[in-house]
Amino acid sequence: MSYRLTFRQKKALKRLFELHQSYPANDHGFFPSSIGTLNAQAFRTPEMQASGMIIVDRMAANCFRYRLTAAGIAFAEFLSKPQDLSSLGS
Repeated sequence: MSYRLTFRQKKALKRLFELHQSYPANDHGFFPSSIGTLNAQAFRTPEMQASGMIIVDRMAANCFRYRLTAAGIAFAEFLSKPQDLSSLGS
């Protein structure tokens, strides 16, 4: 099954990827205060959770922690690379 990610979801993945790169020893995830409220909301959509790119851990009633899976890291790496558009032609 494939999922179309929104601009906000892609931006959220990139932000979480940046945090994973900055803090590689942190394998338990990041709180919304680290990734931003809008990014956290993007992760809590059913499509994003079903995509298999992130894991959302519920810590308490309104407290979540977010981390990338291997698939999420690979996709975020792809999103972070400059895209070569020359192959699209004119």
